[in-house]
Amino acid sequence: MSAEVGQLLNLTNTFSGLLGLLIFLSAGFLSLFGRNLSLPKSQPVLVASIIIWLMIAITYHDSGFDEAVIDSMRYDFLTVSEIMIFLIVLIVFMNILRERLFFEWIKEKLIQTGFGYLGLFWFIGILCFCFSPLINNITLVLLMSSIVMAIGGDNQKFVSITCTNIVVATNAGSSFSPFGDIVTLLVWHHELVHALSFFHLFLPALLSFLLPTLLMGLAVPNGSPKHLAVNVKLKRGTGRIIIIFLGTLVITAAFNVFFGLPPFFGMLLGLSFLNFFGFFLLSKLPKSVAKKRAMEESRSDMEAIKRFGEIVPFNIFNQVARAEWDAILFFCGVALSIGGLSFMGYMSVMNELIYVDYKPEFANVIMGITSALIQNVTLMTFVLSMSPAMSLGDWLLANLTISIGGSLLSVGSAAGLTLMIFTKGQFTFLSHLRWSMLIFLGYIAAILCHFLLNKALFSIPSNIPISG
Repeated sequence: MSAEVGQLLNLTNTFSGLLGLLIFLSAGFLSLFGRNLSLPKSQPVLVASIIIWLMIAITYHDSGFDEAVIDSMRYDFLTVSEIMIFLIVLIVFMNILRERLFFEWIKEKLIQTGFGYLGLFWFIGILCFCFSPLINNITLVLLMSSIVMAIGGDNQKFVSITCTNIVVATNAGSSFSPFGDIVTLLVWHHELVHALSFFHLFLPALLSFLLPTLLMGLAVPNGSPKHLAVNVKLKRGTGRIIIIFLGTLVITAAFNVFFGLPPFFGMLLGLSFLNFFGFFLLSKLPKSVAKKRAMEESRSDMEAIKRFGEIVPFNIFNQVARAEWDAILFFCGVALSIGGLSFMGYMSVMNELIYVDYKPEFANVIMGITSALIQNVTLMTFVLSMSPAMSLGDWLLANLTISIGGSLLSVGSAAGLTLMIFTKGQFTFLSHLRWSMLIFLGYIAAILCHFLLNKALFSIPSNIPISG
């Protein structure tokens, strides 16, 4: 934190400190189980973060150290805001591609493959692993689960086992990319690992996906799904939007690696390009309408008409409104709450218990297993708040274990939680638990692979310390 060490008070054994911890734990419980009451999961943690920081402000005001609280709160809020901007831009791109029917088009092509259940099980898993480094995890699992539900029909066994594989593949794929998930984004944003260094985790991540998938594949039912007749036409500009999106990711990584600019800077530049393209489509709308009308009247080239697709332009501000605000605000509330608990002194105590009393390698393996019970984004925020002194290899290990450890149980990651809600009982905690031991084998294999391949990285210090 930006406050001087001498100004910080240890509040862990005070009434306000204990009350703050109790409030946070209660808020976490409500966020996890409050959906039965139709309670947005962000609401409890947002309220908790405000109460925690308010108690800190009152305590420090009485002690005459107001400036320390203000500096620390601003540092935490700046960190959270930068990550929120990154996420919002990423979600806008995903929502526009959804509005352009890109994901429906992918769904159509998958349905038309003619694969049997085993082929689809593998193909969907591979797609999740390959796309999760680039696409927001919630968007990806919603797309893939909708495909599984459409082609699986009443085959409960195929739906449940394939959804489990979606969770495993998505969490594994997102672990070796700074864009993959909030877990990796947090590590990258704190400048502990350079963008390109994440790719040292590719083979360990691949192993954590392939091993359980190979074993689960033995239980996939025989047969093939019924062929569904669909016809999806991409709306105008979809290909160019994909090019802008990929270019945005490249620019963001390049700006960060070569100039040290924070990730949100490149994402905002990409959003500007996207907005200009939306304006271009809008300005060309009259000509586009006239061209399509003439083509339809002549009926001379039906394939050309089909390729022309829908000509409706898009508005990025409408897509901002459709962002997953509950998930974004949940992350905001968790990060600010943990920042407050860290300021109270709890993270120093936990760092002493976990990362000082034990070697970082052992501690990170245990934290990864813990992420099966505590959502991995929350757990990584905890680890970053502890500020443990670790090497580059250790930080990569923490990123790997917390990312793929969230696959051990369905409640350990946003991917699993989203699937349990979306599939309406066809993918459950118990159906996922059935394969947890196989997933754990992949977890152990990935860790051993990281130790073997990236041994030299454990002697390299991480880039920049967390504290501001």
